[in-house]
This record gives sequence, C-alpha cells and structure tokens, in this order.
Amino acid sequence: MLDRYYKILGLKSNASLIEVKQAYRKLAKIWHPDKFPDASPEEQQQAVEKFKEIAEAYEILKNYEPGKSTPSIFTKVKTRENLADIYYEQGVEYAENELYEEAISEFTQAIRFDSTHLKSYQYRGFILDKLGYQQRAKADFQKVKELKLNQTVTTNDREAKVSSNINVFFLENNSPVTCLAMNQNANLLVTGHKNNLIHLWDLKSKLKVKTLQRNSKAIYFLLFSPDEKTLISNEDKTICLWNLPTFNYRILGHSDKILAMSISSDSKILVSVSVDKSIKIWYLYARKETQTITSSTKEITAIEINPQATFLAIGSLEKNLRIRSLTDGKLIKSISVNSAVKSIAFSPNGELLAVGEFNHTIEIYIVETREKIGILVGHSDVVYRLIFSRDGQQIISASWDQTIKVWSVNTQQLIRTLKGHQEVISLAITPDNQIIASGNYEGKIGIWSFNV
Repeated sequence: MLDRYYKILGLKSNASLIEVKQAYRKLAKIWHPDKFPDASPEEQQQAVEKFKEIAEAYEILKNYEPGKSTPSIFTKVKTRENLADIYYEQGVEYAENELYEEAISEFTQAIRFDSTHLKSYQYRGFILDKLGYQQRAKADFQKVKELKLNQTVTTNDREAKVSSNINVFFLENNSPVTCLAMNQNANLLVTGHKNNLIHLWDLKSKLKVKTLQRNSKAIYFLLFSPDEKTLISNEDKTICLWNLPTFNYRILGHSDKILAMSISSDSKILVSVSVDKSIKIWYLYARKETQTITSSTKEITAIEINPQATFLAIGSLEKNLRIRSLTDGKLIKSISVNSAVKSIAFSPNGELLAVGEFNHTIEIYIVETREKIGILVGHSDVVYRLIFSRDGQQIISASWDQTIKVWSVNTQQLIRTLKGHQEVISLAITPDNQIIASGNYEGKIGIWSFNV
C-alpha cells in the first residue's frame, strides 16, 4: 500500500524523507487550487482532488518509519483537519521565505478546511500585523483568544496562585500593553500601549504617576537606559529618546517600520532594525547614527546586544541566528536553530543565549562554541518574550499559550507556571529578581511579587 503513495509523489519506494518533502512541495505548487483561477468548475474540482491526494500521500509518508509495523501509519485518515495542517505547513514555509501574501493565502485555506485551526489564525495575524493590516490582524487575534478560551488545558505544572509566596496584582488599562520596562531601582514601571500612550506607574503604590504622548502612533518598544538617564520608546518609524527626569525628547528614525531595538549595558549604544532591512547603530550621547548595516536577512523579529557590547544577535523568520560585530557590522557566526525565531535573550554574563521559537520551544546555546546545551519544552504556542533573571539562574518566558514560565538554567527544569494572562506579549524583571511585570493584549498588567 505504501507503493501507491510513493507513486502519487512520483517516487521510488525507497525514497528518503528529504525526497518525499521535495516531491510534495513541487507537486503541491503545481496542483494548488489557487493555480487555477480561470479554470472551469470541473477543472477546479479536479485540482482540489489531486491536491488532496498529494497531501494525503505526504502526510502518510512523512510519518513512515521503516522497521515499524505499518498499520499504525494508516490510522491517520484523510480529514479536513489533516488538510488544514498541510496548508498551515505550506504557509509557514512561505513565511520563512518572506513570501507573505502566499503565506496568508495558505493560512486562509487552512482555516477554510478547519475553522478552529488556531495556529493558522495566529500566524496569519502575526504577518498581517507586520504588514500593517491592523484591523485584519486584530480580528485574527480576537479569534485566537476565543478559541483558547474554549480549550481545556491540562498540565502537571505547579501553577502560581495568589498565596503566601506569590503575590499577584493586576493593573487594568483600556488598551493592549504592547511593551513595558522597569528601572534599576525597581520603583518605576513604564508601559507602552496600542493607543499611543506611555504610562508611568509607581510600583510600590501601584498608582499611575505620569502619562506621555507624542503622536497618534502605537508604542511597540520601551527601554530604560541602564544609567536611567533616558527612556526610549518606538512609534512606527520613529525612536523617541526621553530625557529623565525632564521628559524632554529628541527623535531618531528609519525610513520604514521599526521591528526591534536593544541597548548596550553601558548605555552608550542603541541598535534598531527596520522593515527596510537596515540595522542602525546609534551612539546615544554623541546624538548621531554611527553606522548603518544593510542586512539580507529575511524579516528580523528580534535583536539583542550582548552584555559586553561587542556583538549583536539577530533572530528572524529564517532558521538561523546571526551574530554580527557591533564595531563594523560584519557577520561573525551563524547558528542553525530548529524554527523561525520570535525572541532572544543573553544571560547576564553573556555566555549563554536563549532562543524562543515559533515551534513553542526554547533552545539554549553557549555563545562562544555555538553548542546547543538544552531545549526547554512546555509551552504549547509561540514563545513571544524571553528574559534571564538578573543573576542568570532562571529564564522567564511568555507565550501565546497564556502562560509565563520560570525555568532553571542549571537543571533546565520548569520551576513554575504563572497563569492569569491571555496572550502575554511583554515582560520585565527587577534587578533583585523579586518582581516580574507582564502585559497583554487585553490591557492587563500583571505584577508578580515573589522570590524567583
């Protein structure tokens, strides 16, 4: 029976998994129903049936392991849900190759086959948001929220509840919390919002003490300079440097939307990256841009300066993490990872690099040797944000699965899971590791007080 599936893909019965994938991709592109927009209804139906046949063959053969009994292979029957997964996988491949319109089309097809296909809504929403289709992205994220509410998640994790050792306080706001930051003294929390406002909160009293607004653009990134002389915010193409404590500001910028920012531990260098693929290195107190790097990397999703301020780590929708010199921008090394990257973080001593991925995992690498020393598995959705505790002993991760998880770096075991948020998208931690702050799309700000 396996011979039939190999024959559908035009392969010999001993074809490798790589050959199976290559044949599937080639045939799927030929017989994809979208390739027949002007065909007759009969021809369109023929294309649909042919595509289903190809998808079924691929689904069976990619799970085939020689030496195992074959009946278990055929327990996966051709269903609308399986076809949705096929379209989703094709969409991810398109996205990783920067073919965003094609990716959106594939995710849409997946949703047509399975209206509850959460991953397709989520990835499509992410791309739509990046392309500037805010209303469409909002609709997809709302659908994700509804689907997650209907799911019953069973876990053996130690859940964080309001108890003697964990104190949770939620601040309510009427706009999504897109980013947040805490100062070194751990007395001030700053939150950025989709409605273009920046709020400053006193952490002790939990009261709002000031609101900043410059224009009508949403705030996507917030950074405190480590010397606490500057608060840095981002609005679309613009970087705003707020002087502290006067809150006078000056402006830096790109020619297109800014995707990520990072500041050096000595407060001297700011790095920003844009949709236009430019990476700008700014020497803050010289009030000038020192260098522009034109990157060929597909859409960059995360960027971090190492603690020693010698190089950059750059994550993207590619399955590669690139390390570039902060001095001249030259590529130093490339690290192959398992999935597209959504978040990255250096340990405080700069020796380790944690990578949060679209495949729900967190990989840990030794920076110098590029050796992978661990994979943290426990999230059930994209790892949206990552930070190390200030002592380097824990990794804190936030995911679209509505949880924040605290991991031990030494044992690589899960310490605890914090629940109470939906779609956590921002994280910060105080220098003493006593407080974690988090924000989400609902406008809820969580302040978790405990000994991490």
